[in-house]
Amino acid sequence: MVSADPRRRVDSSHLPLVVAVTGSRHWAGWRHKRGANAVRRGERLTPEQQEQSNVLRALLRKTWATHGSTKTKDGDLVPRSVKPILIHGDCEGADWCARFHASGFGWRIHDEPAPWDAGFAAGPLRNELMIDLVLQYRKHAYPCVLIACPFPDSRGTWNCVNYAKAQGFEEKGGVILIERSFLGEK
Repeated sequence: MVSADPRRRVDSSHLPLVVAVTGSRHWAGWRHKRGANAVRRGERLTPEQQEQSNVLRALLRKTWATHGSTKTKDGDLVPRSVKPILIHGDCEGADWCARFHASGFGWRIHDEPAPWDAGFAAGPLRNELMIDLVLQYRKHAYPCVLIACPFPDSRGTWNCVNYAKAQGFEEKGGVILIERSFLGEK
C-alpha cells in the first residue's frame, strides 16, 4: 500500500476512488431487491422513487467525475485509469440502488452486510465496519467519499454519518448528504 505520510507528497493517481453509500431502506422503492428486478422487467417506480433513483445515479456520476480525477502539473483534470470501488451495507433501499447503478458503470462492488448474529447491534456494527474500512483506504492515500441518503427517521443512516464524523471523516474525505429539500420535498 501507499504511505500516507503527510510530509511526503504521494502520487495517488493510480488509486481508485472509494465511495461508501449509506441510506434509508425506503430510498427509491428498492425493497427486497425489487428495484433491480423491477427495472429489468420494465416496471415503473413511482415518480418520487424514480427521482430518488435518478438523484443517486447522478450523484455517483458527479462524485466519480469530481473526486475520481487527478490534476496534472498544468492543472488539468484527468480521469483515473481505474474504476471506483463502491462500499455499501448490502441492505434494501439506497444500498441496493447504489449497487445497481455502480455495477452499471462498471465499478467494483464491496458488500458489507450486517452481522445479524449480533442482534440489535448488527446495524451499528456494520456501519462502524464500513466507515473503518473506508478510513483504512484513506490512510493509504485513496480518495474517499461518503454519500448519505437519509430521511428524517433514518436512524441507521444518521448513526453511520455521525460515526463517520466522530472518526474525523469530514476532514479526511468528505460526507455528501442528499437532503430532502434537494429532492424537492419540504
